[in-house]
Amino acid sequence: MLSAVSGPVAPAERIPLLDALRGFALCGILVINIKGFSGFGYTLDAFPDAVTRLGPGTQAAEFLTKFLVEGKFYSIFSFLFGLGFSIQLTRGEGKPDWLRVYARRLRILFLIGALHATLLWSGDILWIYALLGLALLPFRHLRSRAILVCGFALLLMPIPFFAVCYLIAPGYNTDNLIPHAHDLPTWMRFIAEAGYPAALGLNLEDLLFSVKWRFFTGRFFNVLGLFLLGLCAGRLRILHEPEQHRKLLLRVFCAALVLGLAGSFLTAITPSTMPFLAERGIYRAAVYAFGVHPLGLAYVALFALLWQFRGLQWILSAFAPMGRMALTNYLVQTVLGVGIFYGYGLGWYGRVPISVTMLVVVPLVLLAQLTLSALWLRYFRYGPMEWIWRQATYRRRLPLRLIQAPKPTGAAA
Repeated sequence: MLSAVSGPVAPAERIPLLDALRGFALCGILVINIKGFSGFGYTLDAFPDAVTRLGPGTQAAEFLTKFLVEGKFYSIFSFLFGLGFSIQLTRGEGKPDWLRVYARRLRILFLIGALHATLLWSGDILWIYALLGLALLPFRHLRSRAILVCGFALLLMPIPFFAVCYLIAPGYNTDNLIPHAHDLPTWMRFIAEAGYPAALGLNLEDLLFSVKWRFFTGRFFNVLGLFLLGLCAGRLRILHEPEQHRKLLLRVFCAALVLGLAGSFLTAITPSTMPFLAERGIYRAAVYAFGVHPLGLAYVALFALLWQFRGLQWILSAFAPMGRMALTNYLVQTVLGVGIFYGYGLGWYGRVPISVTMLVVVPLVLLAQLTLSALWLRYFRYGPMEWIWRQATYRRRLPLRLIQAPKPTGAAA
């Protein structure tokens, strides 16, 4: 019998496929975020000799990350957030406090994200998830078909947004609305040399730039749209019971892969320094919508299809512990990223060959997180931040350590 009071999901109630997908998404998120932590992206935009500065493989790394990684993994993470909302709706049914608990859960997530964004790194996405998580509530009463339509409409919304901008002001340029506070070479030198107090001030400046940039590039539309697709998938239990939806997953994979590869290729060959005029914004928004999100969904469908093979499931399940500790691992990635590259850490910002960053730093961080997450969950129910988040959400102390079965006593025969 279900409890009348909301409570956290027990480890035995978790869906391993979703945890593994979440861990897989975190791997791709690190690949993209490391471009920000290391100064790779700014170096390409700031210096004509960026290829010489960043070493061999620079152009290949930029193309491959934009083609296969950029945007796809936050799409997966956002999709899973919406799916998780559907699970919370199911578990909260008949519990009078579930809505209050859900809102409190998001308020705490917003606080964590705000602290992360202001104290460490302006690229945080948690506060956006918290705000848009509240925007999910009105959609819970809609039919699944209506939710699906709304989700796709939101993913396409940046296109008419730029079209309206163009019609109202043909010379419209978002660069005039979201100028960076400093020229990029100066900014990069500050980050590479600043101590923590100075870096904190720079981070707060960059946070305002980041918020405006995300708004004018349609990120809020995209995230909410992906939330709704995840909500619909959760209602239909597509990833709860992937073996019963194999044909649907295969169709989604094939269609999304073709569309996603084509759109992502166009995104990858578009120069990052292209001026953000409205007519070009329409083009960028279109190839992004028809490339990035479909390819992310193709990754989800492929992962779910491969999960149905026992041998492959055993391999893919290695991502599950990392996914169960997603919040902790996401924050740890930032701590390691700024600690390695920023001036108050090792000061490697803009100074490390991309081959070292992508082929040494990223694999080592991910291997450590995969290994330590699995080791931690042998002895504890939740990751450290997950435990804090849950206790604050449910306002009661929750056991952290797993209860170990007592060893048998008595003489051996």
